[in-house]
Amino acid sequence: MAASSPAILRSPYKLAAVGALALTAATTVLTWTSRDGVDSWGLAHDDGFVVILATVIGIVLVTKGIKAAWIAPGFVVVLLIRDISRVRGTDFDVGLGLWLGTGFALLAAVLLIGDIFLNIQGAARSEQDS
Repeated sequence: MAASSPAILRSPYKLAAVGALALTAATTVLTWTSRDGVDSWGLAHDDGFVVILATVIGIVLVTKGIKAAWIAPGFVVVLLIRDISRVRGTDFDVGLGLWLGTGFALLAAVLLIGDIFLNIQGAARSEQDS
């Protein structure tokens, strides 16, 4: 690809991470908590908007080629794990949206961190070859 192509197009890992971030944001429309047959979706919780904001920031950072983009999905993972812990301490059940959101955010963070290591490894090989 041309050197002027966006950073996201140069790495399938970054592209997959952006997809995982988008899916993370989408989990806010799924059930986060339920009790006695009454479900509450992610946007009904304060953290739902924080998850959407963090995933949008993460997508922007990835498309700009900023290596620290993994921090946004990492933050979402910590936030959602905290929410799961809080819900488990009540009479409510943890909904599918919290579990999926945590999984997708974790996937995005791992993909972005992995991409950094692959780039470092590729740069080291390039130096050895020259």
